[in-house]
Amino acid sequence: GSDLMRVIDNAVGYASQVVPLDSNYGGGYPYASGLRFDVNLSSATEKVLNVQVYDSQSQIWLALDTEDAKGKSYMVVTSSFIAGGGDDYLTDIEPLNMNVTDIGYTEEVVNYLRDLEGEWEPPELDQMSTTSF
Repeated sequence: GSDLMRVIDNAVGYASQVVPLDSNYGGGYPYASGLRFDVNLSSATEKVLNVQVYDSQSQIWLALDTEDAKGKSYMVVTSSFIAGGGDDYLTDIEPLNMNVTDIGYTEEVVNYLRDLEGEWEPPELDQMSTTSF
């Protein structure tokens, strides 16, 4: 949980240039499924607040456990670019377990859209990863 919080913090910081990587490049803004948070760039301390994860079993949003109590861990699926250190999301973070596949995320999105019946509908506001900015 604490590592995941740092990943989100890093990503928001770099994307907004609060933590500059390069004057010409800001890094990708973090979007996620099953994860939502508030962003307050005017805060002097905490830029990312109220991080919640969606529990698919209970179908409710739960606060991210940043205390890492009782060995709580979270599964994260990402691109090989991010997993390999791209956009510096993983600065000073070492994933506990990494399973690399050859599945391209672009291919999976195309397959999802192709298999959709009807038109794609954007997620409801309460399902979006950034709940306030």
